[in-house]
Amino acid sequence: IEVAFSRDGRHVVFSTLLEFDAADVNGLSDVFAIDITRARTTRLSLRPGGVPGAGVAGRPVVSANGRVVAFRTSDAGMVSYDTNGVDDVYAVDRDADGNGVFDEQPPTFTHVSLQPGGALYTAPSAPVAVSDDGRWVAYASLSTLAIFDRATGHNALVRSAGMPVVGTGQFSPDARYLSTVGFGAAVTFIRIDRDVDADGVLDEAGGVDGGPIAIIRWDRGGPATDAAARLAVVSTRTYLGGLAIRDLLGPAAPPFDTDADGVGNVFEHR
Repeated sequence: IEVAFSRDGRHVVFSTLLEFDAADVNGLSDVFAIDITRARTTRLSLRPGGVPGAGVAGRPVVSANGRVVAFRTSDAGMVSYDTNGVDDVYAVDRDADGNGVFDEQPPTFTHVSLQPGGALYTAPSAPVAVSDDGRWVAYASLSTLAIFDRATGHNALVRSAGMPVVGTGQFSPDARYLSTVGFGAAVTFIRIDRDVDADGVLDEAGGVDGGPIAIIRWDRGGPATDAAARLAVVSTRTYLGGLAIRDLLGPAAPPFDTDADGVGNVFEHR
């Protein structure tokens, strides 16, 4: 089971093989949303018209208020043109009519993981984060990191992160910063500043004029097997938005240099 929560904890989105509604008989992992205050469970991984999906759906991420959920699925029947044979990312608006009640059935969804010009990716895609207001959906296709703008229907950012993006992540509250986790030679935090020139327009990535994405390696520099073990500790959900991650660029040694207990640990960087 994979789980994500809205900011106030009211909405829970998750993927599971368990049958949470009577019509779920496909025997595959589906994505559901629960409104705890209304005791209402809704299946989100449905084809147009509410037809049950025929693929494995998972890795849900959700906006702050629980309205917009993004997930990946292997179901080629979500859209008629899906012929790439790999996972794609879709975003569901649980309140498409804007009446404040998250009750839309069947759900209204948007195919997010499309290259500029509309071509399909040839590698599997997975969601990374949804902005607080639900406008921006970040996703990755191997080392390609992209941000989809639901307001315009286009990708606002498509860049190579230089390594596979393997973790979910988080936008800062104003959606200026996006942070996630990559895995190259070691666990690596990836941070994007989308407004380096501070003009209020989220149109940059990394440095001024679209310079490189900020890649910060933060491990103890051990062998790949050690780094892979540590990946499980940090790749679940990490918030590194805002200025906090800039401190990692300094010369101070990260705390896992003294970590020799041989078990998983949780770290906080301030």
